[in-house]
Amino acid sequence: RDAVASQTKVNSFMSKEEKEELIELRREVTEYELEFKTLKNQDITIKKLNAKIEDLVANQEDELQLELKKAQEHLAQTEGRRATEALEREAAMGRKLASLELELKAERAGSDATQASLLEADEGANQREAAWEAQRQILVDDADRMREQLHEVKMERDEFNIKLEAMKEGNTHI
Repeated sequence: RDAVASQTKVNSFMSKEEKEELIELRREVTEYELEFKTLKNQDITIKKLNAKIEDLVANQEDELQLELKKAQEHLAQTEGRRATEALEREAAMGRKLASLELELKAERAGSDATQASLLEADEGANQREAAWEAQRQILVDDADRMREQLHEVKMERDEFNIKLEAMKEGNTHI
């Protein structure tokens, strides 16, 4: 109530132009607050997506490690050319996983840098919207690429399992 009374006193001493300017400044502050909330929501969404990606990578790595351990135990029982081939495939899958993890870290760093620059930039709503759309498209493209690579790794794992099963069957008939 005191603020309203104080505001009324201030308003009575202000010219019409000053009052209009005050109204316009309040409107701009409200717009900036709304825009800041939108940016915070986008940041939260990006963090959630990054957490999902981390979970997918961690789950895939656990699955891969389990599969690799099973394969190593089986390979310890076999000899020769088949064992060498399986170990080479395991090493290739490990390198591919390490490469994917490195790409993910690079993408996160790029995403963090982009987010920081978006929050600092105050050159207008159109520029921020264009930057956000570009970042979103990068994330969508990266997610698509990661899905494709994950699919390829799963296919390789399945082929590897088929070969291992064939090796097991071949060893039991000997």
